[in-house]
Amino acid sequence: MKALIKVEKKMVKFVVAGVQRTGSTLICSSLDSHPNIYCDGEAFKVKNWKKSNYPYVPDYGYLNYVEQSMLRRVLHLCYRKKPVEEYLNDFFQKSAQKAVGFKLMYSHVKRFPTVVPYVKEHDFKIIHLERKNILKVWVSTLGARQRGFHSQEKVGRIKIFVPLHNLRKRLDWLNDQSGKWKDIFSKSNDYIHVDYESFVKDKPAQLGRLCDFLGVETQILESNLKKLTSDDLSQVIENYDEVKKLLIGTPYHYCLDAE
Repeated sequence: MKALIKVEKKMVKFVVAGVQRTGSTLICSSLDSHPNIYCDGEAFKVKNWKKSNYPYVPDYGYLNYVEQSMLRRVLHLCYRKKPVEEYLNDFFQKSAQKAVGFKLMYSHVKRFPTVVPYVKEHDFKIIHLERKNILKVWVSTLGARQRGFHSQEKVGRIKIFVPLHNLRKRLDWLNDQSGKWKDIFSKSNDYIHVDYESFVKDKPAQLGRLCDFLGVETQILESNLKKLTSDDLSQVIENYDEVKKLLIGTPYHYCLDAE
């Protein structure tokens, strides 16, 4: 009689890749509510990381890891590849969930370029998040700056002034960043594309799709994050008529339409 051999299922590693203000925190916190998924919302957050009022910043992060050792601090300044790789090894070893991942913004990659080779070498699954209406991405960014934080459960809505002198340049940049993620990951990893508009339109279906992608059972997943701005930009942008006049006749005219 043949002996039964217990095969331990391999952990699924993943990243949620995108640019800021595209709904990545909403997706990460929703996935993290699954009992078999751990999704770190800000593993490589760097700006104002100690003073931030951001509600989804875990205590465990790369900079927190670096501060625990003088050697790590030195390596962080002189040879960042080693502490980044050691942090990621430690990050995955400490979790027992079936699927474990973190948010990876393009700004993180610019500061920590060795993360991408690590992701490719360790067969990560890639959830590429994109928001088609990039004007709303920029308006959301400006709103976060005005409030001094990114998301809260209860907050009053504010009118947001959009500077015109660099608006086209900002929209071009945002459009370019999303394309770079496709170039980096779409052909070399297990890859799935999610657009924010489809996600908020039917969260259960989109989260079910992501659960299937990560190899975990589909469950009802929730996030305590709340939407801060109206879908109607005419009710959000203080100088909406000026913005509209600037964008009419450009490739970004479609962004003026309500979702």
